[in-house]
Amino acid sequence: MGIIYQTGYFANYDYTEQHLSRLKNREVVERRLKILEFWKAHGLQAALDYAKDITPNGRASRSTLYRWRAVFEASGKRDRMGRLSLSALEPKSCKPLHCRKGRDYKELYEPIRLILDKYAFLGKNKIHMILKRMVRQGKLILKVLKEIPSVSTIGRIISKLRKLGRLPSNQRISLNGKTGNLHILKRKKVRKKRRNGFIPKKPGELVQMDGIILYSYGKRVYILNAIDYVSGKAASVILPSNKSLYCANFLEQLDKQMGFKVERILTDNGSEFLSYFHSKMERLGKEHFFNYVKKPIFNGKVERYNRTMQEELLNDPDMLELIAFDRKKAHERLQEYVDWYNSERPHQSLNYLSPNEYLLYLNEGDLKSQMY
Repeated sequence: MGIIYQTGYFANYDYTEQHLSRLKNREVVERRLKILEFWKAHGLQAALDYAKDITPNGRASRSTLYRWRAVFEASGKRDRMGRLSLSALEPKSCKPLHCRKGRDYKELYEPIRLILDKYAFLGKNKIHMILKRMVRQGKLILKVLKEIPSVSTIGRIISKLRKLGRLPSNQRISLNGKTGNLHILKRKKVRKKRRNGFIPKKPGELVQMDGIILYSYGKRVYILNAIDYVSGKAASVILPSNKSLYCANFLEQLDKQMGFKVERILTDNGSEFLSYFHSKMERLGKEHFFNYVKKPIFNGKVERYNRTMQEELLNDPDMLELIAFDRKKAHERLQEYVDWYNSERPHQSLNYLSPNEYLLYLNEGDLKSQMY
């Protein structure tokens, strides 16, 4: 058997390195070569035990070793040193010889293109319904396909048409005013951190934040609320809208309104908590947790605060009138309510103490390091 022994293998190290540099899976080839050499020196059973020790998955059967040796010896390609070709031991592709071919949807390319040329902002669900309606009305006759495929398949066809250049791309393009060059704007994906069972022990370790969209006399306003998980202390502000820039500005005054340093903030996945808001969180050194999608129960404290505010303040017709016609007085009225909520209103979850009383009840030594 023309197997390379370890002594001869490493005796010509320079040439061996040159030979191995052309391999795609050098580590795998060397590992298989060691097993075959061990088989030659110590027998089949010892080689099987050795293979289980050095292979990553710990699996190497008799048939596998025989196959490696047969392929290695049958390569028939010897280099100038009289050795067999090491490339014969490289792992081969596991792709089946006969693969299932995807269905041909080319007869839908032109109808979908015509629809999107006229109505560019339609999604795959609406296009799917339009195509089915066209088939029922006889406006679209299918020759190859028996019926309109699923919504997900329509989505894949649209993506393929964009790649082929038959549909305009949704990429945003910007013009550099200095150089006059066009460049594609890439959307920065935010890696969303989850709470993952984190339980705060001190005030400021976790603050939940959410907002209320309110309509008053035909005008739309946004009230952003924040509440501390441990003490239940709240902070609120009236904003012109729920743009992330307005919400980001609120972060600058959050610590002062709370009276302690806020380390982490838990929000939902709304657009107002992305972009400027998330960037501001990073600049301020605060950790941003995102709630699980469609799981408001994990953001329950601020959700309950939203309801309490609506019942005790926002349902008042006078407050609604102030919000619509005198935003400054409405903000003063809101702050009066928040002060009363934090200082005087008993909370059942705090054993009928107010949040400020509960803060005094906590360990003063731990609290002094966080107080302003």
